[in-house]
Amino acid sequence: MKISFSNIFGILGEHSSFADSNEEEQDGMDWTSYDIDVQNIFKISKKDILVSGINWRKAESSSDGVYFRDKNEKSQRFIAGFLNNELSITDNLKWILGGRYDKFDTPDKDKFSPQSILFYKPKDNHTFRFIYSQAIRAPFIADLFTNAQFSAGDYIIPQADSAPIIMLSPNENLNPVGIKSFEIAYSTVLKNKINLDFSVYHYEVEDMIGYINAVSGDSLIFGPGIIGGTAFPTSKSNAAATDLKAVNLDGKLKSDGFEMGLNYNINKNTRLWSNYSYQNSKFQDIHTKSVPAHLASFGGHKSYKNGWTLSGSINYVSSSRIEITNVMDQTLAQINKDLAADPIAFITQAQTGADIYKQKYLNDGAYLYNTLGGADLGAAANPTLAAILDSALGGGGTLIAPLTAALNATGVSSDKVSFILASSSVTAAAAGLSASNGAALLSARGVNGELYKYSAAQVSVQETEDYCFINLKAAKKIFNDNGEFALSASLRPDKRQYAFGEKTGDKYFVTFNYKFK
Repeated sequence: MKISFSNIFGILGEHSSFADSNEEEQDGMDWTSYDIDVQNIFKISKKDILVSGINWRKAESSSDGVYFRDKNEKSQRFIAGFLNNELSITDNLKWILGGRYDKFDTPDKDKFSPQSILFYKPKDNHTFRFIYSQAIRAPFIADLFTNAQFSAGDYIIPQADSAPIIMLSPNENLNPVGIKSFEIAYSTVLKNKINLDFSVYHYEVEDMIGYINAVSGDSLIFGPGIIGGTAFPTSKSNAAATDLKAVNLDGKLKSDGFEMGLNYNINKNTRLWSNYSYQNSKFQDIHTKSVPAHLASFGGHKSYKNGWTLSGSINYVSSSRIEITNVMDQTLAQINKDLAADPIAFITQAQTGADIYKQKYLNDGAYLYNTLGGADLGAAANPTLAAILDSALGGGGTLIAPLTAALNATGVSSDKVSFILASSSVTAAAAGLSASNGAALLSARGVNGELYKYSAAQVSVQETEDYCFINLKAAKKIFNDNGEFALSASLRPDKRQYAFGEKTGDKYFVTFNYKFK
């Protein structure tokens, strides 16, 4: 019998520590999963072996109120049982038939996944495999429970009388992602040292999970003046410019491909290996490069008498390219980051039309700000912003004149600069505009909402270039070879590993395994 336990945890966002106390403030969502696997082998006869097991998992997640507005901890559990029967029909024909049953509490779904593998060995060192299998992936806890709303600038949680910019609604009734695969493979051994393997395959993925812009329960309220369709949310706290929700997508992802592998056993302690694979993919019957077409790797493994093993590989991944509707685009976040980082550069790009999003932000935001009665600093606007920037940069007053001149050179009007100053609680207070923050809040929210709707109506294309990464592992046998302690590293470039994915750099792992006899 083999029993294994694993615990995986992670954070979406970060924890902020305070130097003057031991307190930490969570900014985002964290999760922890616990897995227990039990497996046993039953020898029914010389030609019949039964392998059975149970897998139990519990995933927990908590948030600061941004991702889970009720601030309650969320959890997901499932239990699965599997059974595989390995029957030697003749000396050169073997059949493995089995299946796995999964039961989830959230979503309240269950699924049976069959598997059939036929091995045919016409001669020594020559084997054919015919494989059919099904599998599922449970929806992630973030897909099921995220219940969040976001606004613009400093105002993260919308007020009761105004709408958020973005809402993410939970969906606890998602179907698990289903995978169905077919494979034909051939393997051989040459001179008792070289193992060759070749396979062709086809697989289909259905009920893939993505985000759509769902219709909110209430419509946005439009103000007395509208520029470019700008949404002007003055009421309806549950109305949003974009209401996102995780759903199971229509259509299937289909892939056809082949794989080749080579293992060269130099001696019983040293082995070299290499692999290459190619696949052609379609989603909803349209060719897609969302999955890298080429994967290749080369590595080696060395074991020592003292129980240590060392292994490493270099891996290649070809480019990927995705075209998606911008329901989760980063335009909004980047605009607000650019404005905070360098207001003068932001204004210059908006005034010249070099960035149409920033131009729309400045023009429509100032219009809404004026419509709501926000204070206009007039001729004092540019010097006031210059003085705030001088203080932030530690200029001691020496930068006010050149910064004012730079603002004047852009030709920006005072109402636009006043809107920018009032949109942040920090700069509004410094500029003496605190009383107009109500107008600034609504105008900033309105223009951000319009920008998000405008962005969400577009299609973005993102491509990840070819890249390589290195995997390393050092392991030590312990407890009379019944256990293993391992240190692993995956050295990766600090870039997206696939289009629209997160940037991931180097990763390090510590693992412990123990086999009960």
